[in-house]
Parts: sequence; structure tokens; C-alpha cells
Amino acid sequence: MKYLWTTIKVKNMEESLHFYKDLLGLKVKDEKHVSEGFDLAFLDMGESDIELLCNEKMDCTIGSGVTIGFEVESIEEVRTKLEKEGYEVGKEQSPEDGMKFVMVKDPNGLGVQLVEYR
Repeated sequence: MKYLWTTIKVKNMEESLHFYKDLLGLKVKDEKHVSEGFDLAFLDMGESDIELLCNEKMDCTIGSGVTIGFEVESIEEVRTKLEKEGYEVGKEQSPEDGMKFVMVKDPNGLGVQLVEYR
């Protein structure tokens, strides 16, 4: 079995693409305007993708306790970009040697963990 993608239901495609593409540096693999008020985009994650799904008729409530994690080269570099855009980045934590992380919420309230391995 192969893991294909994770779907994130978003309220605003432009705002979400800005967060994931411009601030976190993910690459857009494909974007589609399916119909009026219904758009989707796939972000390339190597062997799997993140699908952003925006449909005006869809409930975009994010489940409590659900987070996604990304490895970044520099937490400080990403933190600076996010805070400049008004995102509140959590306190840096280091639960084990050689690893540190911070938490931030995406434009839809989804928890995003940014991990740096030293």
C-alpha cells in the first residue's frame, strides 16, 4: 500500500496557498478550478502530496488535535517569515537531542508542527 495524500479543507485557497507555498516553501504540483466556488491544489511532498480543497458548500471545520508536521532547515528562518505575516508561532521545544520544533496554526486553524533536526 502507498500513502497518496492528505486533504485539508480550506476556507480561502489564496490565503492557504500563500501559507504553504510562500511561507513554508512547498511546491505546487497541480492546481484546478473544478467549478464555481470549487478549487483544489496539490502540494508536492515527494512520495505523497497535500491536497488543499476549497469548496464554498463544504464544512471546513478542522478536527481538534489534528496536526501535520514538516521538517525545515531553519526554524528561525521560517518563524521570521510567519511572524512577519502575523502568525503566532509557539515556544520552541526540544523533546530529544538533535531535534527541536515549534507549533503554528495555518489560516484554517490546522496545527502545523515545524521540526528542525540538528
